[in-house]
Amino acid sequence: MPKVAVYLVRHGETNENVQSIIQGQLDTELNLRGREQSRVVADRLKSVPFYQAFSSDLRRATDTGASILEHHSIPLILNPLLRERYMGSLEGKHVSKMNRRLLPPEVERGRDFCDRCLQFWDSVIIPLAKIQDTSSIPLGSGEIGGATEYINILVVTHGAWISSILHSGLVAERNYRGRENAGNPVYNTSVSIVVVDEDGLGGEVRMSGNIRHLLKPVVKRNVDVVDDQETLDQQSS
Repeated sequence: MPKVAVYLVRHGETNENVQSIIQGQLDTELNLRGREQSRVVADRLKSVPFYQAFSSDLRRATDTGASILEHHSIPLILNPLLRERYMGSLEGKHVSKMNRRLLPPEVERGRDFCDRCLQFWDSVIIPLAKIQDTSSIPLGSGEIGGATEYINILVVTHGAWISSILHSGLVAERNYRGRENAGNPVYNTSVSIVVVDEDGLGGEVRMSGNIRHLLKPVVKRNVDVVDDQETLDQQSS
């Protein structure tokens, strides 16, 4: 039974990224550079034999996913569990307006956000790791390389979502291996890869925040990421 390789791709750049505007679940659009980034990451991933593809239902993610799937004959499955963290009344405001130690009470708590990320993982990804008959599933080594073939899954989502699932979810709570590979910043259209073991009970972070496909500078700050999760939980509880 082959392992599952999950490709976590952050959406392309938006004007709000450039302007340090908190987006959260605002339905913002890719800007011109974001569309170009999406085309470039699509070219990078065109040879990966994806079996299924999932995306947040926010346009900046679905448009990025649609670009990638121009090279693949599979549908893009939208799932609201992949949405960015809900930032309440902070959405649409400049990051300078955010007090990271005292967030508005309606902001999605760090614990709740991580649970939502893991809900997607447990309901969508883990069952794929338990498939018995893979005779009709395209397999391939993809970007991991080597002789091992994987069930390759594409997930297009958001920066804070990817950071939460890698750090708070898989490494900290599920004891996935590869902590040393999970610490890179998650830039626009960056690629992170997680391999799930055959039984679905463990896995390994193989790559995070990789942007080798991008030649132009990227926005290096993701203002939707709140670093101090413990403080957030205390203030929001």
